[in-house]
Amino acid sequence: MAAVLNLGPSFAISPKIDDSVVDKALCGVNQFAYRLQWRLQNGPTVPHRQTTILSSMPFPSRGIRLPEPAPEVESRIANLELAIHRIYVSEATKTYRCNLTRTEQRGLTKLLRCKDRLRFTIGDKCSSFVVMPQSMDKDITN
Repeated sequence: MAAVLNLGPSFAISPKIDDSVVDKALCGVNQFAYRLQWRLQNGPTVPHRQTTILSSMPFPSRGIRLPEPAPEVESRIANLELAIHRIYVSEATKTYRCNLTRTEQRGLTKLLRCKDRLRFTIGDKCSSFVVMPQSMDKDITN
């Protein structure tokens, strides 16, 4: 377990590349493009102004309004989508190799088995994992 915890909170297990991973990546690009086109159309705004206006509306809008097309942005976004898709497809054809060693994999399975008894947090001073029993965590927080 210590081998996995020593990796630190910023470590991420590399996922196997499949269609769902590609879809999530391209969905993120499309969300970015949508926000960018609205920002270009409306000009500079106060940060989070749109979210506060939308959250104050009592009923959600009936549909999704599309921003005016911006040809200079759309061509670049299309090129970005193609490049990302090409990279993911080339990675998907390679054989999957996990970026954890065998001891780290065993430690991870042990930690997942103990998740109902242990509490995992990130230390505010050391920025590494802090592991404690859930009973101790309840005593500290109450």
